[in-house]
Amino acid sequence: MEDPFSPAVMAAFRARPDFPRYVMQLARTFIDQFVGNRFLNLISNDRGRIQVAHAALYLHYTRDPNDPASGLTSSRLKAFCAQHQMCSPGRTAAMLAVMQMSGHVVDAPAPKDRRIRLLMPTPKLVDTFLSRWIGYFDALAEMMPEKAGIARAARESEVFLRTYLQHIIESYIAGYRLMNHVPPQLAVFADANAGVLIFLSLFAAAGKDGPPSGGQHVQITISELARRFAVSRAHVKQILKNAQEKGLLVLDDGSGKGIYLNQHLIDAGYQWFAAMFTLELHAGERALEAADAAKAA
Repeated sequence: MEDPFSPAVMAAFRARPDFPRYVMQLARTFIDQFVGNRFLNLISNDRGRIQVAHAALYLHYTRDPNDPASGLTSSRLKAFCAQHQMCSPGRTAAMLAVMQMSGHVVDAPAPKDRRIRLLMPTPKLVDTFLSRWIGYFDALAEMMPEKAGIARAARESEVFLRTYLQHIIESYIAGYRLMNHVPPQLAVFADANAGVLIFLSLFAAAGKDGPPSGGQHVQITISELARRFAVSRAHVKQILKNAQEKGLLVLDDGSGKGIYLNQHLIDAGYQWFAAMFTLELHAGERALEAADAAKAA
């Protein structure tokens, strides 16, 4: 499979003079989507949880009605996530239980083999992630008007969504990882509950008065971050202490101006978004091709 993370495309995104503005806009959009959304916080607070939900959608979309060994079931989801090192079976089962209790995953119509309890995602689960994907596609369309068809197809075509998600998951299975294209220190955020959201909040706060271009202080408190994403103050403080040990920030430099974000954290934020835009563009273009082919058939 072709590597979806093209260094040349990532570099081209970062070289765009309007890139910082779109990054700040998207960071704030994502934060707004999570604030007050208990379910989204439960399933998308770290990369392991996101991968479980994506895997559930993938197993559903790739089901072959003539193959009883395909489709979404509890056992298949746990085996799939364990096989591809997405999440442990126990954690996968807990995430699936959350999705079932909240009505985001339900029992599918009974298959021919009654011994199989087939599951299926509801539109609630699809829409939860679709809003995030469309955020990227809309930003892409603004930066690159010639790619507007991707955002349009994401809103209109189930073939697009199915192909897009297949490409994202199959790229992961093939060994391509977004975290291989960003500074490794970001793992302190990516692997922690609410970590990515805390990182985005710090990054967005740095861009309050314009896209950040250097190290700077931000006025954002541990209590505010804990309240915003429904986690404990102790948990937030530990994430920030871990980030401080990695040289990304300074919790208290004695200035009284708040948390100091090092230049490395700012650069890491831009690189994270450049990698995400590159992945979304690659997957979106292939999904658009599939949607156009299905429309023409």
